[in-house]
Amino acid sequence: MPMAFQPNVQQAIMQAASRYGVDPAALMRIAQIESGGNPNAKNPKSSAGGLFQFIDGTAKQYGLENRFDPAQASDAAARLARDNASILSRTLGRDPSAGELYLAHQQGAGGAAKLLGNPGARAVDIVGADAVRLNGGDMDMTAGEFANKWINKGSIGSQIAAQPSSPPQAPGTPAPPLDPPINVASHPAQPIQSQPEPPSGLLSALGVDAAQANPIFAAMGQMMPEQQQPQMMQPMQAPQSMPALTDYISQFLKTRMV
Repeated sequence: MPMAFQPNVQQAIMQAASRYGVDPAALMRIAQIESGGNPNAKNPKSSAGGLFQFIDGTAKQYGLENRFDPAQASDAAARLARDNASILSRTLGRDPSAGELYLAHQQGAGGAAKLLGNPGARAVDIVGADAVRLNGGDMDMTAGEFANKWINKGSIGSQIAAQPSSPPQAPGTPAPPLDPPINVASHPAQPIQSQPEPPSGLLSALGVDAAQANPIFAAMGQMMPEQQQPQMMQPMQAPQSMPALTDYISQFLKTRMV
């Protein structure tokens, strides 16, 4: 989980870093390791205190009057980091990494340069037993091993986040899943239903041969959508009292079949 800074603390660090040309992420990483981002942190075993755990001597050297004030502590820490970077760049022949800047903050620029320049020597012989023991080192560690322990920890690969001023909003309700696409190939075409035969009783009453009339009714059925075909009514016998109408319909159908 990334360590969160209070907004005023993060603002103080970033402003100081910008003021002196220091990487703000590297400066926040130093504060993260030294105090957990707590400007009121105090080491009961030494004079170290504040956001960057300045001891009395270094605080005096950089004119830090109130080491528990985030703005003052950040300003002094940015100037210290700038000076350490200048010394290490001459030793290394390049700009130091964020982890190397942290090592210099912990051991001083001179101590960090010696550790990096003598990786095979014992760390206690380079910076002293207290400097190794009080910073989580082993008495048998080489200078390179001890330096790498803190260079790796001081890396800015870990995320650094601002303390949120309000709890995060609950995630929105996810959209319902879409219906799966229809695979047309998996649905075979339905056979076309045969058209109903015209009622023979009606044709007989009209004097029309059923075999000849069938193509006309079939063609009429093809022109109508399958689902819209009306139900065929039961055949009705033409009334004997209407010979003129019967003759007219019979003549009409015969002319359509020509």
